[in-house]
Amino acid sequence: MLLLDSSGTLYGTVHEGGTYDAGAVFKLQTDNAGFTLLHTFQVSDGRKPTDGFVRDPTGTLYGTTREGSAGYGNVFRINPDGTGFAELHRFTGGDDGSYPQSLLILGADGYLYGTAGGGTNYYCCGTTTVFKLGTDGGNFTVLHRFKSDGSEGLVPEGALLQDARGNLYGTAFRE
Repeated sequence: MLLLDSSGTLYGTVHEGGTYDAGAVFKLQTDNAGFTLLHTFQVSDGRKPTDGFVRDPTGTLYGTTREGSAGYGNVFRINPDGTGFAELHRFTGGDDGSYPQSLLILGADGYLYGTAGGGTNYYCCGTTTVFKLGTDGGNFTVLHRFKSDGSEGLVPEGALLQDARGNLYGTAFRE
């Protein structure tokens, strides 16, 4: 999924490729003015970025990877010019969940919201979560931990939505 800004620049990710074959972040000018590789992932800062970004009012991009330096994915931040890359949260596969499953959203309160799968593989029961994270990487909070028996669903899918009151909505599939 590509993100288009108001100046006609597209931002996106590739799941594989880049210098270390771990994925990359790029930008492309829609007027054919150029392609720029903004960041290539390596094991120390994540692998296999998921599709899509969320952008804050300053233009900073936020995204997730399926695999992180701890092995279970991460949330990252990067400036639109490729500077300022930072890993904001490393999922541990424990109480915080693992393998981020959805696009992040930027809430009205300025926090990032997303979902992460559970356990030690993409589709297993365990610690599937809905989380909240500050854009500076602080204040990681699990808002909901799905029941491990799968009765609330096993893996969240699709992006969360937030209404005017701040309530979050999403879906999860069950096998």
